[in-house]
Amino acid sequence: MDSPPIDIPFASVSLCKLLKDDPKSIEDLLTSSRNIGFFYLDIRDSDSDSTLKLVDAVFGVAEELFQLSLEEKQKFHVDQYGLLNTCGYKNSGVNTGVLETSKDGFESWTVPENGLFSLDNTPLVPELVERRQPLFLECVTRLRGIGLILLRILSRHLDLQSPSLNDLHRESIPSTSSLGMFKYLQFNGQDQNFGQAAHTDTGTLTLLFTKTAGLQVLMPETQKWTYIQPRNGHIIVNIGDSLRFLSKGKLCSALHRVVPNERITKFSLVYFMRPEEEINFTDTGGRVWKSIDWHRKKFAVFRDPISEQLKGSYVTGRNGFAGFWDPADCGRGKELCGVSQE
Repeated sequence: MDSPPIDIPFASVSLCKLLKDDPKSIEDLLTSSRNIGFFYLDIRDSDSDSTLKLVDAVFGVAEELFQLSLEEKQKFHVDQYGLLNTCGYKNSGVNTGVLETSKDGFESWTVPENGLFSLDNTPLVPELVERRQPLFLECVTRLRGIGLILLRILSRHLDLQSPSLNDLHRESIPSTSSLGMFKYLQFNGQDQNFGQAAHTDTGTLTLLFTKTAGLQVLMPETQKWTYIQPRNGHIIVNIGDSLRFLSKGKLCSALHRVVPNERITKFSLVYFMRPEEEINFTDTGGRVWKSIDWHRKKFAVFRDPISEQLKGSYVTGRNGFAGFWDPADCGRGKELCGVSQE
């Protein structure tokens, strides 16, 4: 059974205090990254107004994008732009869902960092995104900078030097990093497409903004699915596979899922920070991957039938584990629609 909808005390780490090398904040960052792989990043004292204004402006563009007709959105489907899923539109029902018999229940638009920084020929689509390129570039640059601060501290305190984590995430080198805009459909008990299946993230760091609950984390110690509630002035940050591998297993790639909400459509803005495409790392089974190949492989497996996914550990990091949701707990998300003021 899922845990009750209470605000479990995930660590809240102050970005401002991290910049001042505050020992307690650094220890909270290290402990959360090692043991859970999720934490709140408190940005309220670090120019948060301008950051949140950028995020709100991108949410405004996302609303326009999702209001386009399905016919128009399908013209820019991610499959037209290669196998990396870093550009374009994804409709619901493409990947596996939170139930064994369901598909996913989210739409998404993805803006590639390579395209924003003119590192390759990846387009900015549709025209609305291209027209607002300065906004997206400023937002990604700001969030990327926050990610680099975290990587610098992790590198220093985990003795990950020569090269440091920052050396593997240079702005001038192509990567699969991207900015994602997500719309999760409401759950009415009848739709076949809802939520997002349990998974670990492909990349280095994930920086999430949302005002609606639904994100659940599988707590390593208890093996219980636990809600992580949105908070004003905070970014929800989690560790991805690439950082787990680059840290040689010192950090935890967090297993999480999104369960559907009965009362409200959930919107999220997510910055996916990923390593440079040609960086090598070794997975937990001893296989060496290029960053771009790991990304490509994992996104391909997301679309495989669940019977195939369970034969490996690509999706969840665990052989034979799917992490399905129990619909009997669907009412619990209703109590977490608001944003914590803490």
